[in-house]
Amino acid sequence: MVGHHTLLEGAVPEVATNSHSLPQANAGGTPVPTTGAVPVPPACTFAPEPPLRWEWRTFDYQAQRWARLLQQVELTPTPGPSSETYLLTPRSPDNVKIRNGRVEVKQLLRTSPDGLELWRPSLKEEFPLDSRTVSALCHAWQCEQPEVTPVLPTPEALTAWITRTLPEVRIIPIRKLRHRFRLGECEGEWASIESDDATLETLALEHHDPAVLRQALDTLRLTDAPNINYVTGLKRFIGWTLDPVHRIPEIPV
Repeated sequence: MVGHHTLLEGAVPEVATNSHSLPQANAGGTPVPTTGAVPVPPACTFAPEPPLRWEWRTFDYQAQRWARLLQQVELTPTPGPSSETYLLTPRSPDNVKIRNGRVEVKQLLRTSPDGLELWRPSLKEEFPLDSRTVSALCHAWQCEQPEVTPVLPTPEALTAWITRTLPEVRIIPIRKLRHRFRLGECEGEWASIESDDATLETLALEHHDPAVLRQALDTLRLTDAPNINYVTGLKRFIGWTLDPVHRIPEIPV
């Protein structure tokens, strides 16, 4: 039976590398100015110039509380669940995944003192992946570059190559059902993330202006909830913690 879990701080056991389902949980740059304005980033090598977005997310699922919160918005369901595969390493905070026949990378640029996070899409490439893109993925994972970076024609070829070559990369396939909403100027989502043996519920808001995002969080009375992004959430759930050396520095906004 699928269970619902929240992500809690605390000790967790070590897990095997490259597992293909989520195990049950036990517990638990580019400078940014000090104003709310966000600068235009340098030209991105692998994707069109994207907008920067401040994001907030929680996995602290409380059924009754969330039901009350979501009464304030109109939920728009997506056509159906999507299949995604997250590709994570202990050292990197960046979000690397396979979705809709392409590989995507979102780079974590900055964290504000109150926990908001500034993200930038930095790579979106359809298969086949050339060696230059594979090298970019290794950089995102903070892995040592292999002597040979191959051309990878399919998602299956990528995960097979990772299993053979990069044992530090964890392959996490999930199914995700998303409901979108708007709260003022902010875009939001409520999503269920499923594996073979577990379900996580997550609630998120984002906006390019951190002040607007904070106002939306205040409206929903969520300012006291910790910001836990997808990467951190999945790492905690499978028993990883992020090395403090690789955390993104805080900067006032």
